[in-house]
Amino acid sequence: MLSSGGNKVPIEPYYVATRLPGSDRREFLLFVPMTPAGGERDNMVAWIAGRADAPEYGKLRILRFARDRLIFGPFQIENRIRADPTIAQQLTLLGGGGASVIPGNLLVLPVGNSFVYVEPLFVLAPQGRIPELQRVVLATQDRVVMAESFEKSLDQLFGSVAQPTPTPTPTPSPSPRPSPQPSPGPSASPAPAGSVADLVRSASQNYEQAQDALRRGDFAEYGRLIKLLEDDLARLRAATGQ
Repeated sequence: MLSSGGNKVPIEPYYVATRLPGSDRREFLLFVPMTPAGGERDNMVAWIAGRADAPEYGKLRILRFARDRLIFGPFQIENRIRADPTIAQQLTLLGGGGASVIPGNLLVLPVGNSFVYVEPLFVLAPQGRIPELQRVVLATQDRVVMAESFEKSLDQLFGSVAQPTPTPTPTPSPSPRPSPQPSPGPSASPAPAGSVADLVRSASQNYEQAQDALRRGDFAEYGRLIKLLEDDLARLRAATGQ
């Protein structure tokens, strides 16, 4: 990832609770995405997983991606974030008056057959001691969005479908004469209202609680919540067709 000064900084490993390919059980793992050595290419070519559950405790597993599949690495995502004109303008405003914009650890989360990238952005005031969370960036292979919170970023990423459609107010009309009515036939059940919005809220809560668990040093809880977040994002992509 990038530092506040724009230099490359190695991404920090992070905990997840997930199933490895070929395994039928969920494990607690320490994950880190890998890019080719030498710095000539920045695409992601593999993950390394450190296993934290018995009897495989301490063993490493390398997950390589197919050579013909281009997956953006963390540095490429950082470049896309800063190349977006809307985001670049907001970052300039956030860094005004001597404030520093500090990127948090970039998470690369598997969602179905693709990935969602999550990066919090903190701002440190000139005389401040503790950076404050000001923005959350979400990215896929096709899009990059930024908003004031994780939930708002999800709304941007998955579109207006995340907002329940308001019910129109009926217009009064003259009552017609009663007439015989046919027996009602079976009808399709409507889709549950607000289901996508509920997934957005659930994903936002899981992300915020995961960050709290990380600050407490509760890595088991952090991994569990990140897995729930991955599940929410997978359902969102399926529900919205993205």
